[in-house]
Amino acid sequence: VTIRLRVAGLGYHFDIDAVPTATLGELKEEIRRRTDIPSPYQRLVAKRKKLDDDTMVLGPTVMDGNTIVSMGIGFEYGTKILLLHSPLYEPDKEGIG
Repeated sequence: VTIRLRVAGLGYHFDIDAVPTATLGELKEEIRRRTDIPSPYQRLVAKRKKLDDDTMVLGPTVMDGNTIVSMGIGFEYGTKILLLHSPLYEPDKEGIG
C-alpha cells in the first residue's frame, strides 16, 4: 500500500508515492533527488502544519499493543505538501548552486 503525496512549491509540482512507514527524512531525501534542494533547506508544510520531525512516519502512528513504536503524521492519499525554503536557505543562498 502506498500513499500518493502531491508536492508543490518553488516552481516544482510532482507526485511521490511513499509507503506509510517511510519517515519524513526519507521523503525529504526523495524531494532532494527530484529538486536538488538539500533537505536542510527544505521547509515542508501540510494541513497548515510545519513538518520538522524527520523521524515521524508518513502514515498513521505505529503501535505495538499500547506502546507507540513510531509517531505518525497521518498523511492520506492525495495529501498536498507545500515546499518552501527553510530559514537556513537565506543566509546560505550565495554559496548554493
